Amino acid sequence: MKKVERLLYLAEYKRRQAAPGVKITARNFGRDRRYPITNKFRDRA
Repeated sequence: MKKVERLLYLAEYKRRQAAPGVKITARNFGRDRRYPITNKFRDRA
């Protein structure tokens, strides 16, 4: 479980480095990743 958590945080780090793009999928306004790109969101769970 710790490995999956670490991989998730590394992926989020890379996502913050990239410029936000336009979403063109059916999941645009549904349940998707809810992590904000700004302020380096870190879940304390």
